[in-house]
Amino acid sequence: MKIVAAVLAAGASRRFGRPKQLVPFGGEPLVRRAVAAARLLDIEATAVVLGANAEPVVQALDERVVPIRNPSWQEGIASSIRTAVGWAEKQHATALVLLLADQPLVASTHVARLIAAWRGGAVAAASAYSGVLGAPAIFDARLFAELGTLQGDDGAGKILRWHANIAAVACAEAAVDIDTRADIEALDGRPQSSDRSGARARLVKFGLPLIGFMVGAVAGATVTHAVGLASIAVPTLLVGALTVTAWRTIRRSSRRHAMPGHEEGDAATASSQLRTSMIRLVATKASPSSGSQGPSAIDRGEAHAIHDEAHPSRRRDR
Repeated sequence: MKIVAAVLAAGASRRFGRPKQLVPFGGEPLVRRAVAAARLLDIEATAVVLGANAEPVVQALDERVVPIRNPSWQEGIASSIRTAVGWAEKQHATALVLLLADQPLVASTHVARLIAAWRGGAVAAASAYSGVLGAPAIFDARLFAELGTLQGDDGAGKILRWHANIAAVACAEAAVDIDTRADIEALDGRPQSSDRSGARARLVKFGLPLIGFMVGAVAGATVTHAVGLASIAVPTLLVGALTVTAWRTIRRSSRRHAMPGHEEGDAATASSQLRTSMIRLVATKASPSSGSQGPSAIDRGEAHAIHDEAHPSRRRDR
């Protein structure tokens, strides 16, 4: 049996404002974290489906990853699924694992449990979280033809609903996905500022104290030679006070400008608070041990929607 994996990373990241596939989390870009989740001995090859921002995303991948171009990425997530399936068929794979580039908490241990559920006889195994079934998921080669019929914004949930022999593998971590800067901040604990704001923050944090120290040292040395050691405290304290005052002034300015569009009173802040709180809650509760439950069979009446059918407004933004 040959198992391959594909990370869907073709979206334009319009709501994030820059390619979220490249946003760092835990010391590496999101797309690389997704690839790492598929680094298992059971998986013989891993590909990344590319669309918008393909070139910079490719630069973030190592030579072991197969880049696949999806020329129809603007159609929706179905085109990326079809692209991944076409590649898996050329590899003569017996199963395909589909992962998303914006689920930073999913670990390889969970992917291994999906594979184990498929080996147990299920025609497919998907992640169970927030009352739905979603990605990551593994599909038997017997489902490739049906996956190839998906169109537009249709996710693989349609395929899951057509079959009874599906395994659900619990994974609270999969409920956390990244669509906006507020989402990554909820996990990271720090603002994702613009390049200009980031440079200002670095200047405030490191530059001004260093400049103040150097100026104080020079002034102290000069005064020492002029009037003796007893007078060194006066210019040093004066320079220090001026530095602290400037630091506080610029710090207040940087806080006001660190997140454009998130000023006080901005309606976007209120609308994103609930989602941010939910992500923090899931990230706090989720741990490698939380997904240790084994697979369980599901009925047709249960929720079978794949991740993007559970969040229809996000499909084109992948």
